[in-house]
Amino acid sequence: MIPPDIPLKPELAFVVQLQTVDPMHPELLSGRIEHIASGQILRFQSLQELHAFMGRHAAAPARPRGDEV
Repeated sequence: MIPPDIPLKPELAFVVQLQTVDPMHPELLSGRIEHIASGQILRFQSLQELHAFMGRHAAAPARPRGDEV
């Protein structure tokens, strides 16, 4: 857990919408993620795609809002 006195970086903020593909396999996810600082959006079909998108934005400077991935 992050201590409450450490500010969170807005360039690392995301909005994630999740849905399960199959109720019998809740580990199979799909959904949509938006990187708040850049406005980039990805519709993903796997946890790996979700992690890759987050990793790219955690490692790169923010681009102008509105760029679609």
